[in-house]
Parts: sequence; structure tokens; C-alpha cells
Amino acid sequence: MAQTGAKSLKAAGKRGSSLKYIIRRDWMAWCLMIPTLALFVFFAWMPLIEGLVLSFFRTKGYDIVKFIGFANYREVIADRAFVAAFVNCFKYLGWSLILGFCLPIIVAIMINEVVHGGSVMRVSIYFPSMVPGVAVALMWTFLLDPGAGGLVNSFLKSVGLPMSQML
Repeated sequence: MAQTGAKSLKAAGKRGSSLKYIIRRDWMAWCLMIPTLALFVFFAWMPLIEGLVLSFFRTKGYDIVKFIGFANYREVIADRAFVAAFVNCFKYLGWSLILGFCLPIIVAIMINEVVHGGSVMRVSIYFPSMVPGVAVALMWTFLLDPGAGGLVNSFLKSVGLPMSQML
């Protein structure tokens, strides 16, 4: 019996590592991902690769005139404005990390150490992040109300279609 279990684990390991088996097993998920992957490749990767290829040529608009290799890169790196922009980018990164990561951690530790009024402080800080979610939930409830008062059902009724029970 133990040997049968070991054999089935070995077979499952073989099957599980096969790309063909994984695609066959999860074919519906792959079908759902294909349009998103195609759009991602078309709108993200293709322009990136085309820009990289064009960077090695002298161009007139999008027409390739002459292959110049790394001359465009040498020209950009020698430009003082590029160096200043590069330095400013890293300054911005540093301050973003300090203000966006370290400062909130310090404030959280301080609030956690407050004995009196700590709950009020936590609510007052967290409340602004809750309001948009509540507003969106109320808006969708108003739109998809299953009665005649829902905006979507009102529209369906005015067009002559049956009302829907969405919520």
C-alpha cells in the first residue's frame, strides 16, 4: 500500500512538471489570460523593444536613416541635463522612501505607544482610507438595486427589458 502511494506521488510529480499537462489541466484559465497577455505584449513589450531597436539608429521621425550603434547613448550620457535629471531622480527616490516608508513606520510606532486616546488616533488616521471604499459600495448599491429604484433596472425597464436581480 505504501509503495502504491509512493508510485502515485512519483507519477503526479512527473505529470505536474509537464508543461503540456499544466496547460491541459488549466486550459480555461489560460483562455482567460490570453487576451490580457496579448494586450500587454502589444502595448507594453512591443513599444519597448521597438524603442530599444530605434535607439541604435539615426532616425527622421520613425524612418530609420542610418545605423549609429551606441552614439545616441554616448550623446545622452555626455549631456549635463541628463546627468542632472538622473541625480534628481535618485534624490526623488530617496525622499519618497523616507517620507513614504520610514515616516509612516515611525508614526505607527508612536501611535501604538500612546496609552490614552490611541484608539481615537488610529480611527482618525484610518478613517480617510475607508471613506472611498464605502462611497464606492454605496454607489454600486444605488446602481444595482434589485428593486425598481436601481438605476440599471430603471434603464432596463425604460428600454422594455425585464428587470434584473443583480444584488
